[in-house]
Amino acid sequence: MNILALETSTNICSVAIFIDDKLAEINETNEPRIHSQKLPVFVDDIIKSSLSSINDLDGIAVSAGPGSYTGLRIGMSLAKGLAYASSLPIIPIPTLQSLEKQITMQSEHWVAIHSHRDLVFTQKFLKNTENSDPKCISISELNNIPVFGYGISKYITTENFTEICPSARWIGEIAINKYYELKEENINSVNPLYLTEFNISLDKK
Repeated sequence: MNILALETSTNICSVAIFIDDKLAEINETNEPRIHSQKLPVFVDDIIKSSLSSINDLDGIAVSAGPGSYTGLRIGMSLAKGLAYASSLPIIPIPTLQSLEKQITMQSEHWVAIHSHRDLVFTQKFLKNTENSDPKCISISELNNIPVFGYGISKYITTENFTEICPSARWIGEIAINKYYELKEENINSVNPLYLTEFNISLDKK
């Protein structure tokens, strides 16, 4: 199975391609606010170097949130455009589940990424299975059990914290393992999970 995977839920912009179920190439950067510039370039480069054309793909996997409002919109918009143009299914992958893919701990723990101010998008996992719904809470509420996350190291006070990074690699691996369960032919029905509303605040002078 050939899958193109996109991860844009945080400041990390990551693109990977899987050929015959195996990771063939990955390109990623954590430069801030460059998703709209880098993502199309990464996709074009990685397809040209790995496939004859985009039509050789079996689907496009994309990080579906929660995460950065802008990042999710950019990733989902590009995924939908490519899928629509090439009549490919989209495989939406929950962002926090993709982070859990890296974790071997079997006891209960949090997986979290920074939202804004002192808030995080988070979910509990137990034995690599969701043990709560994703939600947005204060970092101070991440207590009592281990925390794995990204973008929160300077805010979190618990010593039982391990930093992990989002990557298109994990998006692609889940997409391959759960292709028939998660693939969506109706592109218009796929939307990011934002959890919180997008607000723009202006500094008062």
